[in-house]
Amino acid sequence: MAKLKRLKINKFRNVEPVELHFSDGFNVLLGINGSGKTTLLELIAALLSRDLSTIEDEEFSVEYRIAFESAVVEVVLENRLRRSEPVVAMGRRALTKVENEHDLLVKLRIREHSAPEEDAEEDWRDIPDDEFGGSPWSLGIQNRGICESMETLERISRFDESIDFFRSLFSNDDVQRFITAVGDLEDEASALFFAYPRQKVSRALMTALSEESKGQWSKWREPKSFRFSTEHLPFLFEMIRLAGLKDGWLDLRLLMTHKNVAESVMYQGFGDMEFWFERQDGSRVRADKLSHGQKRLLAFLYYLDCNPHIVIADELTNSLHHAWITACLQAIGDRQAFLANQDPLLLDELEFSSAEDVKRAFILCRCDTSSGKERLIWSNMSDYDAERFFEAYNVGLQHVSEILRDKNLW
Repeated sequence: MAKLKRLKINKFRNVEPVELHFSDGFNVLLGINGSGKTTLLELIAALLSRDLSTIEDEEFSVEYRIAFESAVVEVVLENRLRRSEPVVAMGRRALTKVENEHDLLVKLRIREHSAPEEDAEEDWRDIPDDEFGGSPWSLGIQNRGICESMETLERISRFDESIDFFRSLFSNDDVQRFITAVGDLEDEASALFFAYPRQKVSRALMTALSEESKGQWSKWREPKSFRFSTEHLPFLFEMIRLAGLKDGWLDLRLLMTHKNVAESVMYQGFGDMEFWFERQDGSRVRADKLSHGQKRLLAFLYYLDCNPHIVIADELTNSLHHAWITACLQAIGDRQAFLANQDPLLLDELEFSSAEDVKRAFILCRCDTSSGKERLIWSNMSDYDAERFFEAYNVGLQHVSEILRDKNLW
């Protein structure tokens, strides 16, 4: 599994330069509102997904390290501002407009896991520009496992505190409506390859559609309906169990086919996704009629199935019963998780085996205005504070949230 090990921020917005180290398990951001917790989550999501569209017009300089099963990859990104010539618009009122452009500089290096743990320079191999095209989009790394993991990371997005992710699953927007799959016309017996949108297609759904499509997809014509049960979608079974429902299924339709003979491929667009549930009394309800908390639960379980490596969640506990909070944390499993949360119920679920666990599990966030300007200061917990926390935690008389407040850490 992929793990984000380190993030060094040299320049980014109003953030003080810092180097953060992360736990392979839970990483919880602590701080008052306005201390940059969501900003940090969004930055991590942008870097891991390699989608810099939200920050491409800003100057920044960051370095981060991702560990895979067989190697460690380090990425250095620097977005430099290049001011273009002023453009004067003629007319009744002359306007001078200065458009800023940016140059993204990328450096990559890789270290095999067989190398010693110490960061000796000779253990690292730089990846030349001509191997990855000078951009982070095509890494040119020959290790197939790493390439597959990097592609999986492209699914990553931030699961926010609202139900926006839930709404996006059923969006009628033309861009987001389709789950686009590609079939090889020269090998019609093969399964479909799912191309877009990666962050909205669960692994279980891709597997179910792939199994359905083998030897059949070239014969499909729109509109064609599909129904997938809990047998195909384990996350749906978990939703039914936790919500006390009787049954559930997912309906999906083939809405578009387009054959490109020149490329010898056929594009197929699936959409009109609908989750249906059966209550214990036999009545049926569509997902958009569920309660707010049920929508959040369904969306998070679906989100987890889209993200096998890393979870980035903002205020996960919103509208969730404490039993559901426990279940969601358990469902995260071996994934690395980055969580910003103000609810003590989530904090109290955390477990620690050492002061080092504590130090890496918490990222402290605060906003400093002593200079007259707002500066966001992020840091790992200090050795001293981690020892103090773990000593109190071992006593077992206080919840995690109580210890954090008592030690003035939250």
